[in-house]
Amino acid sequence: EAYAALDIHVLVRFGRWKEILELPLPKYPLLMLFRTASLHYARGLALANTGNTEKAAEEANLLDKYRLNSCAELRILHNNNVA
Repeated sequence: EAYAALDIHVLVRFGRWKEILELPLPKYPLLMLFRTASLHYARGLALANTGNTEKAAEEANLLDKYRLNSCAELRILHNNNVA
């Protein structure tokens, strides 16, 4: 699931705010928890950078909602246990 959010992080890295705001949220947000949280993070940055700080704060709250979800503790972002 971690790889499903790579496009979001690339868009953030290059400040593609309009494209970020056009990305759809997952149909099943808890199934794609990492992508959902990443989208709310990116949307918050995009909104803040375009001057819409009130909506950016709403996105920050949604990020916390998914970040703090009990399901998040059960997610494995990478299956490499070499380190």
